[in-house]
Amino acid sequence: MIDSAMQMHQTITVFAGASLIIITIVAVFLIKLLIELSHLTQAAQKTVIILNEELEPTIVELQTALKNINAVATSADEKVEVLKNNIASVIDPISETFLKLKLNVLKGISQGLKLFKKDK
Repeated sequence: MIDSAMQMHQTITVFAGASLIIITIVAVFLIKLLIELSHLTQAAQKTVIILNEELEPTIVELQTALKNINAVATSADEKVEVLKNNIASVIDPISETFLKLKLNVLKGISQGLKLFKKDK
């Protein structure tokens, strides 16, 4: 009985020592992991700060460019509308004149044909 108690005591002592060593190793790796995560977080924060500092002027410049493009597009639309109205004001009288001329030519041809028919 004493032998088995002694053997049990040695086994428990070895198990406790091994457990202590394993727990120490895991704790060291966890501490290293936490230190690395801290460094990673600091690097990420610096990156975010740099990006914010760099992106803000870029966004302002982009907004200005978009406003300028919008102004140019609006101006172009207005000028196209004016050109369209000018072309319409020139073409409408010309087309009316050609329409009247066409009707008069058709009337003249019709009158001429009537005269030739009367002669026969």
